[in-house]
Amino acid sequence: MKHFSILIGLMIFIQWNVAAQKRDTILIKVGNDTTLVIMKSKIDTSGLKDDNDDDMIVPEPPEAPEPPEMDEDTESPEIAEAPDDDSGFNNVKPQKKNVKTRWVMVDYGISTYMHDGSFNLPEGSLYEPFVQNLWKSSDWNLHLFKMKINMINHRLNLIYGLSFEFYRYNWTKNYDIPGDESPINPIPSGKIYDKNRMFSSWVSVPLMLNYESNTDKYSHSFHINAGLFGGLLLASNIKHEGNAGKEIIKDDFNLNQFRYGITTQIGYGPITFFVNYSITPLFKETLVSNSRQPELFPINMGLCLIPF
Repeated sequence: MKHFSILIGLMIFIQWNVAAQKRDTILIKVGNDTTLVIMKSKIDTSGLKDDNDDDMIVPEPPEAPEPPEMDEDTESPEIAEAPDDDSGFNNVKPQKKNVKTRWVMVDYGISTYMHDGSFNLPEGSLYEPFVQNLWKSSDWNLHLFKMKINMINHRLNLIYGLSFEFYRYNWTKNYDIPGDESPINPIPSGKIYDKNRMFSSWVSVPLMLNYESNTDKYSHSFHINAGLFGGLLLASNIKHEGNAGKEIIKDDFNLNQFRYGITTQIGYGPITFFVNYSITPLFKETLVSNSRQPELFPINMGLCLIPF
């Protein structure tokens, strides 16, 4: 009976094995015992490449689509070009300021004076003490600031500012001008002077109209300024140097405390020349009988070393 049961179990095993070749496990019951049999299913490797299989076909990547053919009459798309320098934003000019301020400018020139519209002084004792060594008579102007205000299209402007001016009149004759005297009374000196000069310092306010020919590039612009100035005397002295040593006399020497005149500047680009002519005489007129003051009108001319 036992052998019959084993035979029945073998037959069932064979049938189940045929039907379950791809199953992982088969459960077989023989009599009262239960046995678990683990079977490995067959793996399909037909799609895998063997190391020795050179005939296996590998799929190729898809080809990129060809661009569509264009007819001869079809125009290619145009690429927009960048604007030239004469168009677009490159041609936009910066906006000019209506008010322009410049700080610290310097002029240098010659200090002299005129009588009756001439640089030649009349003969006589009244004017002899004031004959100049022109090349040693200097004029320094320090402009603290100047401001330019646009009036018409930046071509016509208004200029004003604040300036300090320093004048030196170097005299060739040996005369003394005593201080604390009004009017002044030059007297011949028994000394020989190597230097005999008068110094005066002023604070001035110029007011001018300005014309510019080229408002886009001032370095290539012809410009001219013309107007008035007013000044206040700050200090003055006379210095003597010679065989008797050095002497400095501080006084106002009957100089006019206030003055006004005409100022003109003309130039091209950074080169500018200036001329200042005082309508007020150098010395005050006095009402003392039997005395006269020399009638001298200061004029200064030179170059703007640091122009506006």
